Amino acid sequence: MSRPQISLCMIVKNETEYLDACLTSVRGAVDEIIVVDTGSDDGSAELAMRHGARVIRKPWRDDFARARNAGLDRARGDWILVLDADERLEPGGAAGLRTVAQEPEAEAVLIQICHEPGPGQEPTVINPVVRLFRNRPEYRFEGRVHEQITPSICRARPEARFIVSEVRVRHLGYHPETVNSRNKVARNLRLLRLEIRDHPDRPFHWYNLGVEYVRSGRLPRALACFRRARRGIEPERTPWAHLLYKTEARCLYAAGQPGDALALIQEGLRLFPKYTDLYCLAGLIALDLGRWGAGTEFLRKAVELGPAPSMFHREERMGTYLPCFALGAAAEQLRVYDAALMWFKAALTFQPALRPAALRIAAILRVIRGEKAASDFWATWAAGDPKGRQTRRIASTTLSPGVSRRLADAERHLCRITDSTPFQSLILAVRLEIAQIQLGEVASHAL
Repeated sequence: MSRPQISLCMIVKNETEYLDACLTSVRGAVDEIIVVDTGSDDGSAELAMRHGARVIRKPWRDDFARARNAGLDRARGDWILVLDADERLEPGGAAGLRTVAQEPEAEAVLIQICHEPGPGQEPTVINPVVRLFRNRPEYRFEGRVHEQITPSICRARPEARFIVSEVRVRHLGYHPETVNSRNKVARNLRLLRLEIRDHPDRPFHWYNLGVEYVRSGRLPRALACFRRARRGIEPERTPWAHLLYKTEARCLYAAGQPGDALALIQEGLRLFPKYTDLYCLAGLIALDLGRWGAGTEFLRKAVELGPAPSMFHREERMGTYLPCFALGAAAEQLRVYDAALMWFKAALTFQPALRPAALRIAAILRVIRGEKAASDFWATWAAGDPKGRQTRRIASTTLSPGVSRRLADAERHLCRITDSTPFQSLILAVRLEIAQIQLGEVASHAL
């Protein structure tokens, strides 16, 4: 039996910065490339053709679904893979795609989209998204923005089987500079308002509108949208409901309503008891409210569970170093230094370059064992820290001897930091502030 054929379908406009790397990443993974160009004037279409793509020129009409469906109409493969130009299939992805495409009962496959927070940085947010599905004429995207394929699949085949795969795609498009340069927030707000005008009873549009209000700093409007979305869903039957609870809770916290945020998370945990991210957030917020017992219990549960299962939108740090660091900070605040050291060291096990944890260990060692123990630990840790090595190497080769010595002295003296209220800096250290929500297109992760 011949292997199933996979068609890659994309839409592009002025994507020469990203497109070559994207198409290079799918060599061997797909049998056909179809690119819908919505008005490029930078050579994107010609670049795609050099990769063997069939290019369809389609004027932009403020409708992502319309553009995507133009590509689906031309696809000849058994399966359709959907990528954006600012995405790359990670190594091993080709074999993974070929394997899941041979699943006889599967109609659609969720792929892990890994959002890179900045150039060269490791992904902090991972979303399972339907990006591979069977090529059937009744399967078409819907929505001007945050377009969805799942509703049409479920209408055509209510018993359709969706598979969660471990295939990973790295997404670059929500680097802050990219978002700002392309005015994505303003565009998305405009298109979402049009969608809500036409379909006011669709909760997903309200959720996405709330996301864009968060990203533009309008928290009261965002909260109103999230409440509207939550009223319109059946959480157990809504694949993005767990993300709605997490996003709304973080928004409540950022808006100065930590008690309401914690109550909402607890409601979410009754619905999604395996969702690690909610336990971690609950623990951090409970500690911030001074509820030490509840906070440590939530955080211990997050450590016990580890990163959330792959069917959830997840921040892997919330099941690894983040709750460990928070537990260490709480123990240090209570002067239970042995426990604090244990948790900070656990955080370093997950994230060896986590400087705040190393600083806290050095500070505690200085208090309980003296200056030499703290200095020895700091020297050992810094020797293994790539950033520390790079700083010292640059200093030794480019600075005068006096400046280089002063830099080394300053680094050694970092271990003298004995913040008398370490917990007060916890929320800053773990970056719970609204700027770190990392929303972007995560709203459409499961659809």
